[in-house]
Amino acid sequence: MRRTLLLLALAGLAACQPVDDRPKARLADTFSDVPLPPGAQGLGRQDAADAVQLMFKTPLAPAAVADYYRASLQKKPWSLKSESTLPNGSLTFYAEQDSGPPLWVSIRMDSTLGGSYVDLTGAKTK
Repeated sequence: MRRTLLLLALAGLAACQPVDDRPKARLADTFSDVPLPPGAQGLGRQDAADAVQLMFKTPLAPAAVADYYRASLQKKPWSLKSESTLPNGSLTFYAEQDSGPPLWVSIRMDSTLGGSYVDLTGAKTK
Protein backbone atom coordinates (compact mmCIF):
# COMPACT_ATOMS: atom_id res chain seq x y z
CA MET A 1 0.00 0.00 0.00
CA ARG A 2 2.80 2.45 0.93
CA ARG A 3 4.61 1.64 -2.29
CA THR A 4 1.46 2.26 -4.32
CA LEU A 5 0.92 5.62 -2.60
CA LEU A 6 4.53 6.58 -3.24
CA LEU A 7 4.24 5.68 -6.93
CA LEU A 8 0.98 7.62 -7.24
CA ALA A 9 2.54 10.65 -5.54
CA LEU A 10 5.56 10.53 -7.87
CA ALA A 11 3.31 10.18 -10.90
CA GLY A 12 1.27 13.15 -9.71
CA LEU A 13 4.39 15.27 -9.27
CA ALA A 14 5.62 14.34 -12.73
CA ALA A 15 2.26 15.33 -14.19
CA CYS A 16 2.56 18.77 -12.56
CA GLN A 17 5.81 19.57 -14.34
CA PRO A 18 5.31 22.11 -17.11
CA VAL A 19 5.61 20.71 -20.59
CA ASP A 20 7.42 22.98 -22.99
CA ASP A 21 5.82 21.99 -26.25
CA ARG A 22 6.50 25.28 -28.01
CA PRO A 23 8.25 24.86 -31.36
CA LYS A 24 12.01 25.35 -31.15
CA ALA A 25 14.45 26.52 -33.77
CA ARG A 26 16.77 23.90 -35.18
CA LEU A 27 20.48 24.45 -34.58
CA ALA A 28 21.17 24.11 -38.32
CA ASP A 29 18.70 26.94 -39.03
CA THR A 30 20.29 29.36 -36.57
CA PHE A 31 24.02 28.60 -36.69
CA SER A 32 26.18 28.17 -39.75
CA ASP A 33 29.98 28.44 -39.90
CA VAL A 34 30.06 29.91 -36.38
CA PRO A 35 33.52 30.41 -34.88
CA LEU A 36 33.65 29.02 -31.34
CA PRO A 37 35.64 30.86 -28.69
CA PRO A 38 39.20 29.54 -28.18
CA GLY A 39 39.40 26.92 -25.43
CA ALA A 40 35.61 26.86 -25.25
CA GLN A 41 33.79 24.71 -22.75
CA GLY A 42 30.06 24.40 -23.42
CA LEU A 43 27.84 25.49 -20.54
CA GLY A 44 24.36 25.28 -21.96
CA ARG A 45 21.80 26.08 -24.56
CA GLN A 46 18.55 28.03 -24.64
CA ASP A 47 15.99 27.52 -27.37
CA ALA A 48 13.18 29.67 -28.72
CA ALA A 49 10.94 29.37 -31.74
CA ASP A 50 13.25 31.37 -34.01
CA ALA A 51 16.57 31.51 -32.13
CA VAL A 52 19.12 29.45 -30.25
CA GLN A 53 21.64 30.70 -27.71
CA LEU A 54 24.77 28.70 -26.88
CA MET A 55 26.75 29.54 -23.74
CA PHE A 56 30.49 28.93 -23.32
CA LYS A 57 33.29 29.54 -20.85
CA THR A 58 36.83 30.21 -22.06
CA PRO A 59 40.04 30.78 -20.09
CA LEU A 60 40.88 33.83 -22.23
CA ALA A 61 40.33 37.38 -20.98
CA PRO A 62 37.43 39.29 -22.57
CA ALA A 63 39.81 41.50 -24.58
CA ALA A 64 41.47 38.43 -26.14
CA VAL A 65 38.09 36.86 -26.97
CA ALA A 66 36.97 40.18 -28.49
CA ASP A 67 40.13 40.30 -30.63
CA TYR A 68 39.40 36.74 -31.80
CA TYR A 69 35.83 37.58 -32.82
CA ARG A 70 36.79 40.92 -34.32
CA ALA A 71 39.21 39.08 -36.63
CA SER A 72 36.99 36.02 -37.28
CA LEU A 73 33.86 38.02 -38.10
CA GLN A 74 35.65 40.11 -40.71
CA LYS A 75 36.46 37.03 -42.82
CA LYS A 76 34.18 35.46 -45.41
CA PRO A 77 31.39 34.48 -45.10
CA TRP A 78 31.00 36.93 -42.21
CA SER A 79 30.61 40.70 -42.16
CA LEU A 80 30.97 42.42 -38.77
CA LYS A 81 28.18 45.02 -38.63
CA SER A 82 28.49 46.42 -35.12
CA GLU A 83 30.50 46.25 -31.93
CA SER A 84 29.73 47.90 -28.61
CA THR A 85 30.80 47.97 -24.99
CA LEU A 86 28.01 48.00 -22.42
CA PRO A 87 28.21 50.00 -19.16
CA ASN A 88 29.00 46.80 -17.22
CA GLY A 89 32.05 46.17 -19.44
CA SER A 90 30.46 43.41 -21.52
CA LEU A 91 31.29 43.44 -25.22
CA THR A 92 28.77 42.70 -27.95
CA PHE A 93 29.16 42.01 -31.65
CA TYR A 94 26.60 41.64 -34.40
CA ALA A 95 27.59 39.96 -37.67
CA GLU A 96 25.85 38.80 -40.82
CA GLN A 97 26.75 36.12 -43.35
CA ASP A 98 26.61 36.20 -47.13
CA SER A 99 23.90 33.53 -47.08
CA GLY A 100 23.06 32.35 -43.62
CA PRO A 101 21.71 33.36 -40.25
CA PRO A 102 23.11 36.37 -38.36
CA LEU A 103 25.12 36.05 -35.17
CA TRP A 104 25.15 38.00 -31.93
CA VAL A 105 28.16 37.54 -29.64
CA SER A 106 28.20 38.67 -26.02
CA ILE A 107 31.44 38.51 -24.00
CA ARG A 108 31.68 39.15 -20.27
CA MET A 109 34.36 38.61 -17.66
CA ASP A 110 34.16 35.76 -15.18
CA SER A 111 35.10 37.79 -12.11
CA THR A 112 35.21 34.69 -9.89
CA LEU A 113 37.46 32.28 -11.77
CA GLY A 114 38.93 34.49 -14.49
CA GLY A 115 38.47 34.06 -18.18
CA SER A 116 35.27 34.92 -20.01
CA TYR A 117 31.72 33.85 -20.61
CA VAL A 118 30.64 33.93 -24.25
CA ASP A 119 27.04 33.76 -25.45
CA LEU A 120 26.42 33.07 -29.13
CA THR A 121 22.92 33.72 -30.42
CA GLY A 122 21.73 32.73 -33.86
CA ALA A 123 18.32 33.39 -35.38
CA LYS A 124 16.36 32.00 -38.30
CA THR A 125 16.16 34.36 -41.23
CA LYS A 126 13.35 32.66 -43.15
